[in-house]
Amino acid sequence: MPALRTCERTATRAAPLAVCLAALLWAGAVARADELLVERKYRVSARQVTVDLEQRRVQAEGDAHLSYDGIQLQADTINVDLEDQSAAACGDVQVSQDETALSAASVQYDLDDRTGLLTDARGHVQDLYFTARSLRVAPRQMVLSDGSFTTCDEPHPHYRVTARQIIVRPGDRLISRKAAVWYGNHRLLNLPNWSFSLRRGERVSPLHPIGGFSRRDGPFIGLNYLLYASGSASAELEARSTASRGIRARGRANLLQSWGDIAATVSRRDDLTRIDLGLFAPDAPLSDVTVDRLPEVEVALDPVPVGRWGDVSARAAAGNYREQPSGVQAARGVADLYLAGRPLAVVAGVNMHPIFGVRGVTYDTSQHRSATAYGIIFDSQPSDNLSVRAGYLHRRSHGAGPFTFDALDISREFDLGLTARLGPGWRVELLARRDLDRETFRAFDAAVIRVAHCLEYGVTWRKVGGEFGLRFGLARGGPAEAPSW
Repeated sequence: MPALRTCERTATRAAPLAVCLAALLWAGAVARADELLVERKYRVSARQVTVDLEQRRVQAEGDAHLSYDGIQLQADTINVDLEDQSAAACGDVQVSQDETALSAASVQYDLDDRTGLLTDARGHVQDLYFTARSLRVAPRQMVLSDGSFTTCDEPHPHYRVTARQIIVRPGDRLISRKAAVWYGNHRLLNLPNWSFSLRRGERVSPLHPIGGFSRRDGPFIGLNYLLYASGSASAELEARSTASRGIRARGRANLLQSWGDIAATVSRRDDLTRIDLGLFAPDAPLSDVTVDRLPEVEVALDPVPVGRWGDVSARAAAGNYREQPSGVQAARGVADLYLAGRPLAVVAGVNMHPIFGVRGVTYDTSQHRSATAYGIIFDSQPSDNLSVRAGYLHRRSHGAGPFTFDALDISREFDLGLTARLGPGWRVELLARRDLDRETFRAFDAAVIRVAHCLEYGVTWRKVGGEFGLRFGLARGGPAEAPSW
C-alpha cells in the first residue's frame, strides 16, 4: 500500500479552487464553489476546497465529504493525493458502505486497493457493535487490534467480548484471538480462540455447555467449540455426555480454499438426525442409528453460477464407517451434484426457486446406490416479524448398500419453516417435514425464545428422539428469518 498522507495543510503553492478551474481540466476534474469531481470518480466537497496542481493534491476543510464507488467518507479535514491514489482524514471521521458504519479519530486509505487504517475506531457491521485501538479494513474483511465486540445495541452493553485481535468477514464469520467474555464489569471466562458465523439465519455458537433430555440419550450435557488456527484453517468439536449412550463426539478439521473446502471428520456415535436436513437427509425412523467415521475426508466446491439459471455446487466424501447398533463396517464413497435455481417472484412478497440433486454411492462390498431429488421452495417475509419457507421434495433411489442410513425410502415430502416474533423479546421457531406417502411427520422441531439483556434464553423440542433442550446464547438482531433445511 502506498505511503498515505496525513491531515496536514496543503503546501503554500495551493490555490483557491475558483482560480484553478481551467487548469484542472487536464486532470479530468470538474468543480463548483464547494465541490470537486476529480478524475471522474472522486467527489469531494467541503466549506473550502483547495488544489495543489504541482503536487496533484486536494484538501477539503470544514464538513468535508469524499464519495467513491459506494464509500462515503466524512471528516473535519480530508486530503486526497492523486499521485499515489491515497486519502487521509482526521477529526470526527465517519465512514459508511452498505451495512458497515465506522467512526474514528483518523483514517488513512488507499483508494486503489481499498485498504486502510483507522485509529480509535468504533462502529457496527450487520449485528455487531465494536471498538478498536486500530482497525485495518480491506474489501472482504476488517482486522481489529485491542478491540471488543457485542451484539447488544444498548448504550451500556450488558455483555462484551474483548480480544487481542478480532477478524470480521462480513456475511461470513467473526474470529477472535486471546478473547475474554465480560458481563457488566465481571470477566466470566478466557478463550484462546472463538469464532461464530455471520451468515444470515445461522446462530451464534454457544460459549457454554448445553443440556437437556432425550428418549435415546436420557439426560445429557454437551459442548460445541469452533477453533481457528489461521485465516483458512479451522477445527470444530462437538461432544455430548449422555446417561444412556455414553460419550458421543464429532471432530472436524477444515481447510478453506479459493474454490471450496477440504475437511476431515472423525466421529463416535454421531447422531444422523442432527445433520442439516437436505435433499438426501436420512429418514426420521433412523433416529436410533449412529455412525462412527474412521475417518471421513470431504471435498466441497463453492457454488458456480450457470448463466441466468442458477448455481451448481458439488461435494465428494470417502472414508471408513461403522454403523450402530447393527455393527456393520465398510468403506464408502459418495458424490453429490446440486443445482439451485435463481429465485423467481411469483406474487408480491413471495419468491420461488427450484432445486435439483444427483447422488452416487459406492462401497467396498461391490454394492452401489444412486438417487435423484428435485423440489420447489417458496420464501415469503410479509413483515420483519414473520418469515415463512415452504417446499415440496421428490426423490427416487436405486441399488443397495450395507448401511441403513443410505436408504432413501421417502419419495414425496412437504417441508415448512416459520419464524414469528410475538411482542417485544419473544420469538417462536417451527420446522416440520411431512412424509406424504406415510402421512406422518418425519421431523417436527419447535423453539420458544426469549431475548432479554441482549441474550437469548429458550426451550426447544425435537420430535425425532423426543429431545427436550435448553438454549442460551448471544442475541442476534435483524428481521425474523425462517429456519431452513
